[in-house]
Amino acid sequence: MIRNASGTAGMNKTGAVALGVLTAGALAAAAVGSAGGANATCASFFGIGNGGGCSSTLTSIAVAIGENAEAHAEGFLGAALTLGANSSAATVAGALANLAVTFGDNNFTSAGGIGSVAFAGRSTINQTVVAGIGDLTSGNVGNFAASIASPEATETSATGIGNTSVNIAGAGNISGEGVGLTTVNLVGLNADLRNRGLLNIIANVSGDSISISNDEGDGGIGNLGFNFIGQDNVVSTRGVVAIAGTLGSTSQTVSQDGPGINISVGKGLAESAAVRAASSVSAGTPSAGKPGSTPDGAPKNGHSARGAHGKRAAR
Repeated sequence: MIRNASGTAGMNKTGAVALGVLTAGALAAAAVGSAGGANATCASFFGIGNGGGCSSTLTSIAVAIGENAEAHAEGFLGAALTLGANSSAATVAGALANLAVTFGDNNFTSAGGIGSVAFAGRSTINQTVVAGIGDLTSGNVGNFAASIASPEATETSATGIGNTSVNIAGAGNISGEGVGLTTVNLVGLNADLRNRGLLNIIANVSGDSISISNDEGDGGIGNLGFNFIGQDNVVSTRGVVAIAGTLGSTSQTVSQDGPGINISVGKGLAESAAVRAASSVSAGTPSAGKPGSTPDGAPKNGHSARGAHGKRAAR
């Protein structure tokens, strides 16, 4: 079940500590799991024990626990750890000091370049997480990508230099490709976040069907695109120090080209409320020919629509 991909994420002191803790836990779990069923657990340390879904080099370790789980640490000074059925973790061949960790079923992580960390956790619905691509000469350095508790299939990636891409309890496509980028999706479904350029930030917080991008041309420098509590919004920035966003808005398109600020606040909500109200009234109003109404649709016995239909018409 090996998938060819690669990922990015910076491994600093915290990453080193995490690697030690995860490795110790994985070794203990592997020892216990080895007594279980076949093809459920494998481990390969420093090139010893390759096979059965696990492989490593002379300076790396790989541990996989779970039915059809795989772990492949193909780079130098790296680790690949998998805990879950039909999942896999991999570090790219020729890459340096990377960590790929996969928790949950049906998930995949890959880390490449130099000092990258890819993490997938607490989901069973096809999480693909890529932190850095290529070997140590690829120009991918210090990237971090993670997807946690996603309810739907999601792709999260961070490639380039010093980028962070995070998805928490959301779903969609979350990607950062450039230098010093931050791309975050929190509790947003069907999100499409595309971050490019230098030192840009894209964030979606509690918004469904949101598109935020700055991927025209080189992506720009120092831009901010965001959505906070909204639906069906499209936000884009271009150039330098452009800020665009939506706050509590629905079905809005907001863009900013070059220095400046363009923010939609509370727009589209009245229209959406009116549509919902009209739909509710239409559903609660009797049509001609139905029992309890006259041919022209009016209620019998002179009662009002609210009296005839009670709570349904009031909704």
